[in-house]
Amino acid sequence: MPIIHAKSPCCREIIYRFGSRRRQCRSCGRTWRIRLKRLGRKPKRSSSRIPERVLARYGRITSWAETRHLGAATASERLRGALRRLLTRPRKLPRGPYALVGDGLYFKFKRMDWVMYVVAVKPMRYRRAFFLDPVLLEGKEGYGRWRIAMDRIPQSVKKQVQAFVSDGFRGSKLIAENTAGSTSVATFTS
Repeated sequence: MPIIHAKSPCCREIIYRFGSRRRQCRSCGRTWRIRLKRLGRKPKRSSSRIPERVLARYGRITSWAETRHLGAATASERLRGALRRLLTRPRKLPRGPYALVGDGLYFKFKRMDWVMYVVAVKPMRYRRAFFLDPVLLEGKEGYGRWRIAMDRIPQSVKKQVQAFVSDGFRGSKLIAENTAGSTSVATFTS
């Protein structure tokens, strides 16, 4: 049986070995890899603490970028990648009694009022609060919409809530009384 050697994809000519991983066509001299590699620079591994540094220490992404001698686009891309990795990582809340901290942030979009209900859980033994997924609802802040936001909190977290902290919106005392296990209400006005 005749042995048929591999031919070059460009000219169908004989192939020469050109190093250990490359091959070369005899007629045109074109070379190629036998195992294709991904093109471009290898991605730079960034720290998962970038969001904490940017938000807590610097406040703005541009000031963080200046200290690192980066452009604004590069800095925002690194922050975006760090946030994406942070969100894909599974979150595990510590055990123990919690204080529930809630606030509504107002937005106006296309002449419509929107409120983003932000809720954080602070364990009594820790100095850190853990933010839960925010809830964005159309309309003004009120008791009914806060009930919708509170219903999205997992039941295992609700059972451990001992206090509710807010800025004193109308209905905050009712929410504190209806939240499972809560015994005290704290309101702060600014």
